Amino acid sequence: MVWRLKFFASALGLLYAYLEVKIVNFIKRLAGLAFHRTAVERGKYMVDK
Repeated sequence: MVWRLKFFASALGLLYAYLEVKIVNFIKRLAGLAFHRTAVERGKYMVDK
């Protein structure tokens, strides 16, 4: 019984860590895209002026 709880807890921990990494990477990618897009828009604006 105890080992089963420990196994479940460790599996949950692994899943949580995996999801955390996924979410962080996703947010970083979104932030990078947003920053890149604004930089491109700013660049176009500079060129147009």
